[in-house]
Amino acid sequence: MPQDAELPGLEAMPDKDQEAIGTTLGALLTGFSQRNPDLLVDVYADDADWMNAFGTAKTGSSQIVEYLRGLFADANFDAGQPVTPPEARLRRLTDDVVIVSTTRRSVAKVLPAAERSPCGTTTHNTCCKGSRMDAGSWSQSCSWMPGPTKPT
Repeated sequence: MPQDAELPGLEAMPDKDQEAIGTTLGALLTGFSQRNPDLLVDVYADDADWMNAFGTAKTGSSQIVEYLRGLFADANFDAGQPVTPPEARLRRLTDDVVIVSTTRRSVAKVLPAAERSPCGTTTHNTCCKGSRMDAGSWSQSCSWMPGPTKPT
């Protein structure tokens, strides 16, 4: 994870888990910010469940990464502009399961009228990621993103 990144809740985890979770989330953030799906291969578990805000569902690391490869190549993916940095929080469910929730406020993408969000131009996007410890490393086992919501 970037040195200046904060993840409330991480400090309550054992040191070895803090480092491993930081490595996994760092790879995720770098892969998305650089639009490089190859950096995401080890982020998602082989049996991970993934769903985006539009209901597209994928299962397993290879399907998820291949979908993201196409998404990153789509010009509309980069059309939205963040208004604020993402806010994140970690919640420990068990010794080997955590949920990381991130929220990002952005100006909506420019899309054809039929595909525009009913929320207006500024939206809050929340993404929840479930991670589990398996064989000594943390990987994403599920990821879901409810539809964008209009900020209050």
